[in-house]
Amino acid sequence: MGAGRDLYGVRKDGSEFPVEIGLNPIEVDDRAMVLASIVDITDRKQKEEQIRTDLKEKDALIREIHHRVKITCKSSTACSICCPPRSMIRRCSTP
Repeated sequence: MGAGRDLYGVRKDGSEFPVEIGLNPIEVDDRAMVLASIVDITDRKQKEEQIRTDLKEKDALIREIHHRVKITCKSSTACSICCPPRSMIRRCSTP
């Protein structure tokens, strides 16, 4: 139900909270019915947002480290050890 959409429940006090709703067909006394389960996913949503934030921070850190390594390599004679010139790098071909 609502695949790809954010669904919300409403508490008695009027506040909303994210939910996951599952619908399952069942048969009771030879009658087709639907069993609905509603789960509060507030905690899951908060954890997903924290993961997204952490990934953005880590991506920014990796970019900064990469930038600093490039600057250090360009100004260092030790660069030839960690970053060989392109002419020394050959492509490997698999048979």
